[in-house]
Amino acid sequence: MRGWTVVLGIFCGSITFPAVAQQFDSAAQIEQRVIGKTVRVGDDGRATYGRDGSYTYVPFKTGKVWKGRYAISHGQICVTFSGKGGRRCDWISNDGRVMYLSNMFGQRYEIR
Repeated sequence: MRGWTVVLGIFCGSITFPAVAQQFDSAAQIEQRVIGKTVRVGDDGRATYGRDGSYTYVPFKTGKVWKGRYAISHGQICVTFSGKGGRRCDWISNDGRVMYLSNMFGQRYEIR
């Protein structure tokens, strides 16, 4: 019976990635950063968070207007869409320099 010899090579070295701490915003920080403003969400569209709790999102590609109402709770902005649009909660975070919106699908967008 023949045997097989397996040779494993091990690379000893280091790879460095910049470490950036991601911090989720508090309700007060969310209010300060996005409430009463229109923000660009990544390269996909614009979201408006009205001071009265209204929400509007317009994607650049289609121009279809999505409307609803938002509430801030536990570091999230939860939007209930008008009609049969459902509900979605997004987390707002920052790395000390850039603000991000992360949705329930694991997608993260820079907010400008």
